[in-house]
Amino acid sequence: TRSRWGRTRPYFLFTALPYALLFVATFAVPAGWNQTAQLAYAFITFKLLGIVMSFGSIPYSALLPMMSSDRSDRLKLGGMRSIGTSVGVVLGTAAVQPILAAYGGEKQPGGYLAAAAIFSVLSMLCILALFRNCRERVVDDASARFSILPEIGKMLRNRAWLVSFLFCLVYFVRFGGMMAITAYFAIDVMQAPWMIGVM
Repeated sequence: TRSRWGRTRPYFLFTALPYALLFVATFAVPAGWNQTAQLAYAFITFKLLGIVMSFGSIPYSALLPMMSSDRSDRLKLGGMRSIGTSVGVVLGTAAVQPILAAYGGEKQPGGYLAAAAIFSVLSMLCILALFRNCRERVVDDASARFSILPEIGKMLRNRAWLVSFLFCLVYFVRFGGMMAITAYFAIDVMQAPWMIGVM
């Protein structure tokens, strides 16, 4: 994208609010609907949330090499990003149970909606801070227009991309499984939901 804000930054500006709203909507399943309608609602809102998240996370990944051409700076930025992600996951996971407890426990849907609202506001503020504070300093000479299908074909024939894709796929399946097993173990086996954040 070419814009007065740069190539990646417009995505942060224009996805912050839709992401926050969809985050809350995902946990605001209408109580009066039948189970099939609720499942359809959950599926649609969750998929839309993932799409909007991609519209922000892909430019977020592309921003790092545009911020500096110095290899040392890029390594530092990448390291800080990884540390920030890890700390954010730990703190976010640890915060859920106290929020649920404040709203009557994990069996009460209001607690999940409150947690989603809190996290959505924090996410929106962080995304807008990213837009405001990070600058693209490295400008490339790539054409503003290109044919997407030939580029996708090149990508699918690139062995390094395929290996990276498969690694990321396996990583996220493992991560999702680990998070689900952690919640199951803490809630159903240990009968101590507060342990999720600790584990």
